[in-house]
Amino acid sequence: GWHDADTRRLLPVAQAGDHQGYTRDIVIYTDDRTEGRGPSGTAFRERRPYVCNDIFADPATQPWRAHAERHGFRASAVFPIRIGEQACGTINVYADTQDFFQAREISLLEGAANDISYALDNLAREQARHQAEDRALNEQRFSDAMIESMPGVVYLYDEQGRFLRWNRNFETVTGYSASEVARMHPRDFFSPADQPALAARVAEVFAVGEGELEAAFLTRAGLSIPYYFTGRRLRFQDRVCLVGVGVDISERTRALADLRELNENLEQRVAERTAALRVALDRAESADRLKSAFLATMSHELRTPLNSIIGFTGILLQQLAGPLNPEQTKQLGMVQGSARHLLDLINDVLDLSKIEAGQLTLRHEPFDLRAVAEQVVSAIRPLAAKKHLELDLAIAPDLVSATSGDARRVGQILLNLLNNAVKFTDRGSVTLSIAPFAGASAPAARLTVRDTGSGIRAEDLAKLFQPFQQLDSGLDRQHEGTGLGLAICRRLANLMGGTIEVSSTWSEGSEFSLILPLHAPPHPSASSPATP
Repeated sequence: GWHDADTRRLLPVAQAGDHQGYTRDIVIYTDDRTEGRGPSGTAFRERRPYVCNDIFADPATQPWRAHAERHGFRASAVFPIRIGEQACGTINVYADTQDFFQAREISLLEGAANDISYALDNLAREQARHQAEDRALNEQRFSDAMIESMPGVVYLYDEQGRFLRWNRNFETVTGYSASEVARMHPRDFFSPADQPALAARVAEVFAVGEGELEAAFLTRAGLSIPYYFTGRRLRFQDRVCLVGVGVDISERTRALADLRELNENLEQRVAERTAALRVALDRAESADRLKSAFLATMSHELRTPLNSIIGFTGILLQQLAGPLNPEQTKQLGMVQGSARHLLDLINDVLDLSKIEAGQLTLRHEPFDLRAVAEQVVSAIRPLAAKKHLELDLAIAPDLVSATSGDARRVGQILLNLLNNAVKFTDRGSVTLSIAPFAGASAPAARLTVRDTGSGIRAEDLAKLFQPFQQLDSGLDRQHEGTGLGLAICRRLANLMGGTIEVSSTWSEGSEFSLILPLHAPPHPSASSPATP
């Protein structure tokens, strides 16, 4: 018999010797109803053999006695079949003789059930292995596409200098084939004069985690191309490696050379070179904006396929394309959850890049501060309930909740602060309180998030609002995220004319306060970058 999870029945899937259709006539359940408390249901639920050597004397067999008598059965034995620790079916054996099942028969049948369970367990593991291999292959294809789409050269090598990965542009720039690159050492692409500086920077990356270098990149044809290299340490295939990106800076190098020449001949060439100096200066000043624009573009490009993944996964989970079994539902749920998490991280990068590029526009319209707070608390409440935390909202009676500004961004700040509070609190409570703030020159409100979580050490407070900074940033850190949330919150608060303050006691809890004008002035310009 095989367990049908939908009907909670044991359905016959294979039988021998049942010439009169006994298994066709009876109904066996695995739950606690009367038809589920017999030998088969008990053996299935309790995952142990059930031997009944007298069907007409065992009270558990009452619902099936008439069938047994009609078919001439006097004894039965049931043995559970398992996949891992979970029961999935049973072996049922019926005999026409009372006291038929003795030690020898029980041992033989128990061994058969164990053999079947072992085979099914191996099959499940093999299926899981194939699924893991498929996921790994998809991840490999995704990472390959990402590497090939990156501008400049991308490479990965271990502490011994063995190249493990590189993009096609690396071969194009250097002129070496893939087989040649695989046999080369990173220093082979630099002149003897630049190799000591390269060795020092590589050692710095492996020691502290990151480094950078400007040096000439040598090609197979003997060309020397100025490049700016950045490297980061990571673990890949159970070894410590360096992943790096190199960008051609020939144009910037030429601009700097022109600038030096201008300085050397300032009296003679000041007039004709002023324009060139301005161009070089503009290029240098635009480098940071170019980075932010690149991040924004890449984030948009990544969000489009992620939204498709989330949408089509939702369609499958709703079974609009056909029924799913429990394992498929579980796996698709994991895919959708991972895609949503990745989309949240990309949205953080996109928000920060827009702020840094001065492209974030804030709305200025009336809204109800109380309603925004209640909506955010409602969104966080399931997360708090999952951790058995109390989540409270306390609004002062004299608060004027009618205000003006960007309700969406205010909600974004509160959502981030409350989410962090719940994330870093394992027991106790999280409270959002809102009250008038009398310390401002214009009407303002103080929105305070308090928690009884792990707290923050005094020496770590300065890191909180720095982009990409996380207090548990090691490879085994417990909490996920980009480290951008608080940086975005503070910059949004500044754009709205407010501030964020923090106080914390290690191992006792933290308090984050948003001081927000009730009538924030319109953002003067979307083109000027916000003050960090």
